[in-house]
Amino acid sequence: MSSLTPTNDITFSEELKVIYDYLHKKYPEIERMAVALYDEETDILTTFAYTGERATPLSMYDFKFSTSQSLTELRESKQPRVVDDLDAYEPNHRIHTEEIHKAGFKSSYTYPMFNGSQFLGMLFFNAKKKAAFVDDMIYDLDLVSPLLTVMVANEKRIENLLLATVHSTLEMSKERDPETREHMSRVAHYARLIAQEVAPKYQLNDEFVEHVFMFAPLHDIGKISIPDAILRKNGKLTDEEFTVMQTHTVKGADLVNLLLRNYDLQNVKFATMIKNIVRYHHEKMDGTGYPDGLKGADIPLEARIVAVADIFDALTSVRPYKLSWSNGEAYAELQKMADENKLDADCVAAFLSLPDKIENIQILLADVVEN
Repeated sequence: MSSLTPTNDITFSEELKVIYDYLHKKYPEIERMAVALYDEETDILTTFAYTGERATPLSMYDFKFSTSQSLTELRESKQPRVVDDLDAYEPNHRIHTEEIHKAGFKSSYTYPMFNGSQFLGMLFFNAKKKAAFVDDMIYDLDLVSPLLTVMVANEKRIENLLLATVHSTLEMSKERDPETREHMSRVAHYARLIAQEVAPKYQLNDEFVEHVFMFAPLHDIGKISIPDAILRKNGKLTDEEFTVMQTHTVKGADLVNLLLRNYDLQNVKFATMIKNIVRYHHEKMDGTGYPDGLKGADIPLEARIVAVADIFDALTSVRPYKLSWSNGEAYAELQKMADENKLDADCVAAFLSLPDKIENIQILLADVVEN
């Protein structure tokens, strides 16, 4: 199994490909392999990583897990499932099935992933030949799937350790910061929408998209270093106060670096993305942003994505110093900023193409009004 052992300096998607290449060389019938992760809070199953011989369906794909009776039953059984003929198999989650059929896959092996009692998600293997999963292949997949599950569990453990640390820091500061938990969640969901839409142009994989979603809420962590008199001011900031407020980007990046060092996570695969989001989400495409005056493509894509999401939510949210804008007014402002080369035009166009999904997020994650 030494040829299956991935190295520590590659992404999870690349690790997955190492294992896929090993399996495909031995079993050419296997033409798709995918990892989908389960979010217990939302009951959503989302593609996280996949690999295969050609363009694969169900990239950037998610759905409500409980709507799939067959996968729900598979989770309850905790046993792998082989389907010899997908054409004759008719589970009730039709979109998933239709996409698999369109790609010409005829049989499948599906493995429910658990870390102890915690359900992590599903592993999918597909073949374009009916009854492809037999004998030795099933035996090998029964061995490889637990290894993949350990890899997924380790990936999530590192992410969760960092997120728990950062979120505890945010929790300590929430009484000082007028921005709400719902604001952070909305920014994350908006950022995911944008990342999914621009993925084809920028050749982003599901892993990138999900990490943007995961780390977007941390963009303003540096505000814990800003004095209350500035952070909670009801009126417009003076030039001097705004200069102090601008330091939250650099101080946030410094805080993230400190947390990464303290938990020996400096070299984890997603550390750079977190730092980029925190430091660069106020940069502007024409170089007039802060803290470093970066221009255009020099601004990391993840920061350009979060910038659009953050500005839209700030415009459409009530704050002590302002009323909320309508979506239409905010859309017009985003377009104006794109036209003026302040915001990334691709990210703005992607966001503006999804008004129904944006409204759904606003309804689902509306600010909680405290009496």
